[in-house]
Parts: sequence; C-alpha cells; structure tokens
Amino acid sequence: MTTTRRRQTTAVTLAVGLVLAGCGGSDQASQSQDAEQRPASAEGGADFAGDGEAMSEAAEEQDADAPDPNATEPDATANRDLIYRATIGLSSDDPDETVDAVEAAATAAGGFLSTTQLQRDDLGILRGSMTIRVPAGNLEDLLAAVSETAAEVTSRDQTVEDVTGQVADIEARLRNLRALEEELLVLLTEAREGGDTEDVLSVFDRVGEVRQEIEVLEGRQDDLGEQVALSTVTVLVEPSPTLLASVQSAPDDDLPLPWSPGNVAANAWDATVAALQSFVDFGIRAVVFLLPVLLVWLSPLWLLLAVAWWWRRRRAARASGGPGTGVTSGGGTPPLPPSPASTAPTAAPTSAPTAGDDVHDRDPALAGLGPSDGSDEHPPARPVD
Repeated sequence: MTTTRRRQTTAVTLAVGLVLAGCGGSDQASQSQDAEQRPASAEGGADFAGDGEAMSEAAEEQDADAPDPNATEPDATANRDLIYRATIGLSSDDPDETVDAVEAAATAAGGFLSTTQLQRDDLGILRGSMTIRVPAGNLEDLLAAVSETAAEVTSRDQTVEDVTGQVADIEARLRNLRALEEELLVLLTEAREGGDTEDVLSVFDRVGEVRQEIEVLEGRQDDLGEQVALSTVTVLVEPSPTLLASVQSAPDDDLPLPWSPGNVAANAWDATVAALQSFVDFGIRAVVFLLPVLLVWLSPLWLLLAVAWWWRRRRAARASGGPGTGVTSGGGTPPLPPSPASTAPTAAPTSAPTAGDDVHDRDPALAGLGPSDGSDEHPPARPVD
C-alpha cells in the first residue's frame, strides 16, 4: 500500500512538472497560431462579402493609403525594457569646482552619487571619476547639465541595452515555478495526511528547491528592474591643459635650496627648535598623563611605606622615654633613681695618689661612679701623716 502511494505521488509530481514546463512553449505557440488564423479569417470574410461591400472597402483602402499629415510615428521604445548607460569626460580649469557642480546637477535631476573615485596627483590637482544613478527619464537633462560644469567635454559615450526578452523569460519561469510550488504544496498536504514519512520528505525537498529557484529569479528580476528605472552615468574629471601649464610653470617651494652656510644654520636652528618642541611635548604629556597614572598605580606602595615608617617611629619612642618626665613617651616603666652612694660628696685628696689607690680616687670626676669593683660603698679616705 505504501509503495503504491509513493509511486502515485512521484508520477503526479513528474506530470505536473512536465505540464508546467511546457506552459511557456504552449502559450507562445497558441499566440502564433492565433496570429496566423486572423488573416485567414479576414480573407474568408472578404470572399463571402458582396460586391458593394468590396467596392466600399476598396475606397476605404485608397483613403487609408493617402498620407496623414497629423499622424505621428509610433515610439519604437514603447513597452520595451531598456538600460541606459553613459560616460562623459570633462576637462576643467578648476576640478574642485567641477566636482561640486556635478554633484549638484545629479541632485537636481533626482539622482545620487553611487561611487566616487577622486584623488590628487603630485601637483595637487584633483582628478578621478564619479558614478551617478539617475532616473531614465532625466538622463538627457543630467548630461546637458554636466556638460556645462567644465570648460570642455572631451568625450561622450552612450549605450542602450534591451533586456525585454530577459524580463519576459524571467516572468514566464516565475509563473510556472509558482504554479508548480502550489501543486507541490497540495501534494505535501496529502502526503502528510497519508502518514508516509518518505513521501513527505521527498515532496518537502522538492518544495525547497522550487522556492530557491523562485527567489533567485525574483532577485534577478528586481536587479533588471532597478537598472531599467535608473540609468548609470560615469563622469570623468581631468585638469585642462591650461591648468596643467600654469601649475607646472609656477615655482616649486618644495625644491631644495642651494648650499650655503646660512642655509645650514637655518636648518640646524629648525632642527633645534623641533627637538625642544619634542622635549616640551614630552614633559607636558608626562605631567598631564603619566603623573596621574603613577599616582594611581603607586598609591598602595606609598601607603605601605607610610605605615612602616609610623610603626618604626612608635617603637623607637617606646624604647627611650623623655628626660625629667618620669614616664617614657611610649607609656613604659619610669627609670630607677640613682643610688645614695653615687650622689654622696667625697673629700678632696690632700696628697698624691699612690699606686694602690683606686682609679676613682685618683680622678675626682669619677668619684661619684663608685669603686671599680662594682660595690655600692665608697672606701674610707686615707689618714694624713
């Protein structure tokens, strides 16, 4: 049952494709047959017409053969899809002014600049090309306005491309593909109702292919329509011979001066000024940029150094108290008072000290320090003989 349904679906799909593919050819064939049958039917009617009618028709034909002074020739471009392209070369005494005038003319004609390729040569003269898109009906007006923007028109080329056949072919293919897409969508609905997964996937893939072909043709159709609606004009701007001669004959300030001590000194002075300017520029950048950055980056390090310095000062203050206060600056224990023995007065010696005397007895300045053996008591004075 599944195989039979798949075969039927495939056969219907192929049949629909073949029928729709031949729609374009059948339409053209039917049109040609109708054109052939019209003269034949007219001749048959003339054979059966009476003699009076034949005479009246002959008189009308003679009147028709006479030239009509009020008649106008039919437009050969009517109902045709034509793409106009033009290239115009300008020789200008002032290329900068010509470029501005061309841009203004394009805007006035309802167009716009598509691309611009302009540059200055070694002499500082502007030259290059400009591409303008303008409505096809305003092409001649734009060309006339552009021709007046320069001293001379050096070249003018214009081409016309007839794309009527391409547009008709795309329309016929799109019509057939859209009809095929509708039939495939109907088959896809039937395949889904039948529940056959392979048939659904097959028809679905075919629908995707047809949709892709339709989108490609629609893009091509839009592109052709844009080219038909908007003509392309390329404007070439070149300096005139008069401008080139005047620029080339002018003195060139960039040429090197002849050698002389004064020129060398001037160049050296210029180099010195440039070096000083560079140094000043560096100083300004260092103050304005580097200093704030260093302050931000080194702030943690400076904070640690400040804390360490404060801690060392605090420890030193605690280790040694201030004199006469009785209390150290760090809040520690006050020092002990001196011993009575060290503060007691001593008698001055009346005779020269002997070898057995203590050094403290020999030196009155050291008498208050006590004996050299470390005892706290001072030895008695020797009697005088």
